[in-house]
Amino acid sequence: MDTFAGTITLDDGEQVPVDLDFDEENLTLRTEGKLIGVWPVKYCRVARSGRGAVILSLDGEKVVFEPEDLPTFATAAAQRFRASTLADRIGVVLDLPAVDGPAGLGSDGETYSRATGFAGWLGRVAGLIVVAAGILVLGWVAIQWRGDAVDFAGTTITISSTIAAPPPLFEQTVEQFTTEWNLTATAFGVPVQIRGTLPPGRFESQLTPHLVMQGRTAGDGTIESIVLVIDPTGDREDDQVALSALGVAIAVANPALEREQRAEVLAVMGLSIGDPDLTALEGEVEVDGVSYTLSYVSTFESLLFAINDA
Repeated sequence: MDTFAGTITLDDGEQVPVDLDFDEENLTLRTEGKLIGVWPVKYCRVARSGRGAVILSLDGEKVVFEPEDLPTFATAAAQRFRASTLADRIGVVLDLPAVDGPAGLGSDGETYSRATGFAGWLGRVAGLIVVAAGILVLGWVAIQWRGDAVDFAGTTITISSTIAAPPPLFEQTVEQFTTEWNLTATAFGVPVQIRGTLPPGRFESQLTPHLVMQGRTAGDGTIESIVLVIDPTGDREDDQVALSALGVAIAVANPALEREQRAEVLAVMGLSIGDPDLTALEGEVEVDGVSYTLSYVSTFESLLFAINDA
């Protein structure tokens, strides 16, 4: 049984101190030692609300909960509230304050590396991809890409310099971003085109059965953050397409980089093109004002590649 002290906010704005308990079966709320209610965990959902709080759906009734220990609660809730979507479960564990900054990679290719903690390396994705210490534990399973070394399409092809330069990524609207992404994916020969129209605000696109793009826009409608979520449980071809999409993403965010520099961005974060391996993978780097983070999240068996304005 896990117990978390905090407050819930009622519809009229009143805040009530509570103790929230839950195990594999039930969630229990008490205030001042008095029982409020008990709900089956299988009917409970969790989603981000904002810094320091989450939204709980208790058998369909929503309430804002502000735990005193948000990192620990977010981790436990994401693991146990399995009725929530994967996106919501990932969101609550990642919507936490960063405690460190990234390494640097200048336009000349010189790197500046430094040690980072569990929370530091994941950094910022406009408040979306940030992690508190102790959340991301890789565990004992060593997950590697299968077979021979894969070919990263995004690191072996250069787009002709005669093409007019697009606006910087974080000045693009979702329409412009969709165009640039699809053009780059097509030029690289990677079948990860965005289908349909991305809405302003928070958006998500299923690029392949094993690759999801998530992101959001700023108040003016321009791109604020992009996250690629890779499920590594597919076959070798699925792995190759998903990893090639990382090269596409880097080319869209930093179109001036040459193919060797795109490969170096991944190498700085610990992903070797010649011998790709997710074991203990974690890294962050800045390239000409763009922040990249790469990490394997064992809790969700997913590889996250995040792009944010540095």
